[in-house]
Amino acid sequence: MPKDPPAKTSQYEAVIFDFDGTLFDTADMHIETARTTLLEAGLAVSVEWLRSAPLSDPAELRRKLRSDFDWTPPFSDEEMLARGTRNWRTVITHAVPVPTVVDLARVAAVSSPVAVASSNDSKAISRALDRNGLGMLFSAVVGRGDVTHLKPAPDAFLLAAARLGVEPARCLAYENSDEGVTAALAAGMDVVDVRTMTVTTPERSSSTADQRDALSALPVAGHERGTDHGSGASVAEHDALIKALTFLADEKHGHDGYGAQLAVDPLFKQIIPRQEARSFLRERHGVEVGFDLGREASGAGLALAHVPPEADEGHALSARLAPWVHSARRGRRYCFFPDNPQFAADTDCTSVALMGLFTHGLLSEGELRVGIAQLLSSATPPGPSEPARDTDPDEWPGVFQVYWEDGEEPQAWPRGRKHDAVVCANILYTLDLSPAGVDSSDARVQATVAYLADHLTSGGFLSGTRYYPAPEACLHAVSRLCARSRYYARHLSTPLHDAFTSPGLQGIPDGENGPLNLALRIITADNLGLAHDQARQRTLLLAQQRPDGSWPACAYYRLGRLPFHFGSPVLTTAFAVAALHG
Repeated sequence: MPKDPPAKTSQYEAVIFDFDGTLFDTADMHIETARTTLLEAGLAVSVEWLRSAPLSDPAELRRKLRSDFDWTPPFSDEEMLARGTRNWRTVITHAVPVPTVVDLARVAAVSSPVAVASSNDSKAISRALDRNGLGMLFSAVVGRGDVTHLKPAPDAFLLAAARLGVEPARCLAYENSDEGVTAALAAGMDVVDVRTMTVTTPERSSSTADQRDALSALPVAGHERGTDHGSGASVAEHDALIKALTFLADEKHGHDGYGAQLAVDPLFKQIIPRQEARSFLRERHGVEVGFDLGREASGAGLALAHVPPEADEGHALSARLAPWVHSARRGRRYCFFPDNPQFAADTDCTSVALMGLFTHGLLSEGELRVGIAQLLSSATPPGPSEPARDTDPDEWPGVFQVYWEDGEEPQAWPRGRKHDAVVCANILYTLDLSPAGVDSSDARVQATVAYLADHLTSGGFLSGTRYYPAPEACLHAVSRLCARSRYYARHLSTPLHDAFTSPGLQGIPDGENGPLNLALRIITADNLGLAHDQARQRTLLLAQQRPDGSWPACAYYRLGRLPFHFGSPVLTTAFAVAALHG
């Protein structure tokens, strides 16, 4: 079925990056190049002296050499520059990209032309880009030889915009120096200072007080709720969204910051370090899981899948999360513990990764089709129309499973047949991302939809699922299906509505299990078109936001039937963003 394209609300049509210190860490390489060039001329100087020397200005450098060392280079300024350029082109091949900014460039290049505007040598820049597999990202490279005046003059940025065919005012620049920021502003561009991740606009460049956070400069779209600024949120909700998105994109999350935490209770009052989890289970519960719980990547995939792309218009968050999601890839599938080959890839991690990457423009339709084929192959063999639930609750013929049984990972331990309603809903959602929509004639799709309807009408959702302990997780996952597809809505909206308004669920106080389940309820009600009490629940959710912009960790999923809950401030905040974004 046809799909409406996502709304594109960005004010920018192109992105232009500085090179030195922004895209690539080259500071020490400038020092190395200058030292080599001076040694060739017969003078040895210290690194400390070079750090304060005017290396980009040959005439000024000559004067400082004469003043400090009573020494004059035995060749002209032009020859000194030529020698330095030759040495630089050799050194630059070993330059190291700045991962955060390069990820931003990758994301930007999906939908916009991208360029480099630098005071460096354009051939050296192109060589460094190509060596690191980044050359194809950039439609133009402007260097010192292409312009008359270097930064802080605007020439490089103006020429880059002209080569991209975009008006300077429609370009967003990324810089790491005062001279570079001044140059971009003089060109009439908004500029992100990567040292602070703030955006400055030409008309607001007079003082620090006028600077805006990099994310707050970007529009937040959604449904009207009585605002006067055109976004989908109230002023308080809009401010909360900005704080939350800033928290999510913060580099402090580092090596393991996007991984989920582990706790023995839903509200995370007792957090267990993952490296201690195995011994904890063995000593407290007499359970030997057979492996150490290492790095976990599912939380990053869930955050990417559930933060609306419109809310991440500047791509700061998707650029942070995408490498985490990619790190969990194992062949054509994705896994929960990417560093443990004995722990098999699963359909939940795979479907969540596919939906997150594809909806944020980080996965091609061809790659999506490959992933969908993998998900379709996970269904149990067809059988009678009614499952033998009395004998084996995991024997639902034709329904998608959590783990594959095809032996594609011979080193992984067999996990057995397992169904989970939230996992099934995630798979069905991913199938419908195909440009052709979900194939409603597929017996596996029909069987899985029937399985979900049964889970809702039987009241089984109240006890959670095998991997998702709270009823809100299932209701939220099914509500996304109903909001996305008429086929899903036709078969599931009525049992979902009945389940959501049932006394069993309504008897659970709002927020009993923390802000995460409150956010899931808000999203579910939005997807069902239920406006009653939404304002009060959003107010309650806002009240639980912490000063750093996050919401606290709460249980979202668990390690099967084992007494461990997974969650994190990142995951709770991602769902809160989705709830407030509307």
